[in-house]
Amino acid sequence: MNISVLNWNYFVKQTILICFILCFFAIYSYGQRGDCKEIRNIEALRLYNEAIEKPDYKQKDAQNLLEKAIIAEPDFPDAYYKLAEIYYQQAIKIPYDTNNIKRVEFYYNIAEQYFIKVIELCPSFNYYSAYYYLGDFYYATKDFEKSGFYLHTFLDYNEESMDFVEKAHKMIKNVDYYLELINNPVPFDPSPLSDVCTPNDEYLPLISPDEELLIFSRRIIKFPNTAHEKSEERLDLSIRLWEDSSGFVFSKGRPMQEPFNDGRNQGGATITIDNNHIFITICEFERTDYTSYKNCDIFTSDRVNGKWMPLKRMNSRINSPGTFEGMPSITADGKTLFFASVREGGYGGLDIYKSEREANGSWGKAQNLGPVINTEGDEKTPFIHSDSQTLYFSTNGIFGLGGYDIFYSQYKGQGQWSEPKNMGFPINTGNDEVGLIVSANGKKIFFSSRTLNEDNNWDIYSAGLYEKARPQKVLFVKGKLYDEKGDKVTKARVELKSIQTEELTEGMVDEHSGNYAVAVPVKKGEEFIMTAKKKGYFFNSVHIDPQQEKFDPPTTVDFKIEKMEKGKPVILNNVNFTTGSDELNEVSKAELNRLVEFLKENKDLKIALYGHTDNMGSTDYNVHLSVRRTKSVKKYLGSKGINPGRVSYKGFGENKPIASNKTSFGRSLNRRVEFILK
Repeated sequence: MNISVLNWNYFVKQTILICFILCFFAIYSYGQRGDCKEIRNIEALRLYNEAIEKPDYKQKDAQNLLEKAIIAEPDFPDAYYKLAEIYYQQAIKIPYDTNNIKRVEFYYNIAEQYFIKVIELCPSFNYYSAYYYLGDFYYATKDFEKSGFYLHTFLDYNEESMDFVEKAHKMIKNVDYYLELINNPVPFDPSPLSDVCTPNDEYLPLISPDEELLIFSRRIIKFPNTAHEKSEERLDLSIRLWEDSSGFVFSKGRPMQEPFNDGRNQGGATITIDNNHIFITICEFERTDYTSYKNCDIFTSDRVNGKWMPLKRMNSRINSPGTFEGMPSITADGKTLFFASVREGGYGGLDIYKSEREANGSWGKAQNLGPVINTEGDEKTPFIHSDSQTLYFSTNGIFGLGGYDIFYSQYKGQGQWSEPKNMGFPINTGNDEVGLIVSANGKKIFFSSRTLNEDNNWDIYSAGLYEKARPQKVLFVKGKLYDEKGDKVTKARVELKSIQTEELTEGMVDEHSGNYAVAVPVKKGEEFIMTAKKKGYFFNSVHIDPQQEKFDPPTTVDFKIEKMEKGKPVILNNVNFTTGSDELNEVSKAELNRLVEFLKENKDLKIALYGHTDNMGSTDYNVHLSVRRTKSVKKYLGSKGINPGRVSYKGFGENKPIASNKTSFGRSLNRRVEFILK
């Protein structure tokens, strides 16, 4: 072959190579590189081009080529970007468990450094996507201030139709929400229940609605620092001793007696407002013909004459074989039970359900609370407040500050709940927050934590609850029923009726002790008449204005109800008149409605109304005034369907005082309307 032919072949090859490089530059300059500086290092370009042609299973070879390209051209953003992508994808693909944490962090850190280098060399490279990846990286590591900066920058330079834009908007929404929570901390002043907390773990607190009892789990270490060391979990009971400026003071706690602490795993309990019915989670191994599995169900027990009866598993409408049911919470009327469960038909893992008590006392089919409360994640530790409307719960399915955050939601009726609201920082943190109890008056919370002490032990704390997260105001009254001899009255009824709405709530009355408890949510300005009654007894009632400080829940009101007896005067406690007037106010009418019910329930009875005054004014005037007032009462009874022939009336003026007229209190007792059976 002659020299001229060789020269021609060489010329052709060089021309093809130069054309390839020029085409590569052209594509490179006007494609994803934006306004980046052109790279003219032929060796670096060759290495880069070879690297990006490698298939996924040869990414290690691609890494080596790209690293060589960077050595050849230190200011090569394309190579840095591709390397960052490779390390980023490697980090995502690795299972994030204990064994791989260091590897994941290593890959993320390298990817972070390379993306930062890309921005340093050419911010607009690949449509500013290095900003997106850094925003995504810092989002995953919860460095939300940096995440927000990079994501906002990415969106500033991209159209809505570009890749990653929709996801970036979603992340920014969460970032802004996170920063809003962090930058606007809610009031939070936790203090340990010092007499309860020990070097052992104490957790899963249950404060009874009347705040008299604390039931919690305590883990005891047996044979510490020996080969036989083991832990034992038990249920303990503490009694409230007093309350001082620092909060409640409880006894240290003692193991609960039978039927509790029987060797099974027990915890996560709830108790009715009268402290006589408990619902508790019990986990135990169940065996089948082929295998065994850990099954958690809800059990219940009733307290009779101060003693707890054997625990009974709740019915199959609540508990199911092979599913998890636990963490119960009961409403104030004892008629709706909330709990967490994993079962078919849910929205994610653990969901919150409710079951309603039927007229025959059995519990109805469990109902999922729906997608407003339940998510694709897990919802647990539901707590329904004594207002029976405010639900507090933990979830990892709604973006928040940590894995599990505590949220609250208000029941709106017709099976609908309000959008859950985060309890805020620092109640919620980067850790898991689960299990929150709110006092009856809504002003305190109780919870367990292991991050608020130096020993890293689980302890039980109380704290004030800021006003925005409080439940609806509650009227919570408890007490005992007794007769004229001071003996307990059993099998009676206690009713609480709103004066404004006439809505009636029946209290829980223990058929053995005669103790009762009742709780209702209170609207602004709402007042109530509470009545105790029993067949064969006179009713007794009291007017309650929940706005008065003495009715800050829980409140104790004891009722004396007397056997019906002819000629025995019964004072209508809440029938009051303004000075010199015989006009009935709304409270008086509400009280007289109880008398109307009494007369309708006892259709054969006839009564006489007696009116009395204090000694202010002349004797004749007071007699005349007392007659006018009793006549007004009779007229009202007639308007409610009571035959006038069943009611007579008489006024005694100031002639039959029951207290001294020398004091304002005594005079208030003397101004009264009574009735007797004829």
